[in-house]
Amino acid sequence: MYTLKKILFEPLFHFAILAVVLFVVLDETQDSSPATQEKASKPLLIDKQHLKREYESHWNKKISDVALDALVQKKFYDELLLNEALTLNLIKEDREVQKRLILKMKQIVSADISDLELSEEELYKYYKKNRDDYSMKKNISFCHVFFKEVNFKDIEETLQTLKIASISAKDAKYFGDLFEKPSCVKRIDSTDLSKLYGKYFAFKLFNLKKGIWHKAIASKYGHHLVYIKEQIVDEIYEFEEVQDRVYKDYKYELAAQATRRAFLKFESKYKIEVKSR
Repeated sequence: MYTLKKILFEPLFHFAILAVVLFVVLDETQDSSPATQEKASKPLLIDKQHLKREYESHWNKKISDVALDALVQKKFYDELLLNEALTLNLIKEDREVQKRLILKMKQIVSADISDLELSEEELYKYYKKNRDDYSMKKNISFCHVFFKEVNFKDIEETLQTLKIASISAKDAKYFGDLFEKPSCVKRIDSTDLSKLYGKYFAFKLFNLKKGIWHKAIASKYGHHLVYIKEQIVDEIYEFEEVQDRVYKDYKYELAAQATRRAFLKFESKYKIEVKSR
């Protein structure tokens, strides 16, 4: 029970309770209208049994009635503060909270396929449909966004922007750093690409799927987000040789489709207004 005692006697916890009490007292003294009274009487539903199961599962021990009542009180104050934060619209003013909520929504809309198991027949059909992606390539054409400094958080943010926005691959270079070499390369073979950017970079690009933006790949200059525009293929790999790649690519595509469907569904509820000045 030491953990519960520590929570209940934590000074910050007492301060939060005092702040809430003062807020409620001041609010009641300033506005005693029926609308305010109705809002104040709205119940905050707390599932006591859920709290009990959650605690016992986490700590692997039974919880006493007294301790459970303490958790209920703590949950009440958490819910109260959260509701007041929503009322004051604090979420729209906190960028970190926004990012966490956006991430949570992405997880929710892509959850439909996360546990989906694909049959070998489904994988083989996908392999046949996209067989150029699972072939030896004579040469490829690609565009890339270059980053001299390695800041994976910024690079990932740029990748998500490129996936969502309607922007051509050749114009994507403006999201990165200035680079001495062309942002788009036409029909280059593996040998020449290795000489220009390094063997690892060439190996990775010659095994990428066409038509989508790929996460950062290291070269001897820095890191690059890459988009394969064209590939001239030679010999096709056997299904058994690339089955793992097929599985990852198919799951990725299904997740992207699920996210897109959800976005279109949400999009119908909103109208975008862009303020230029």
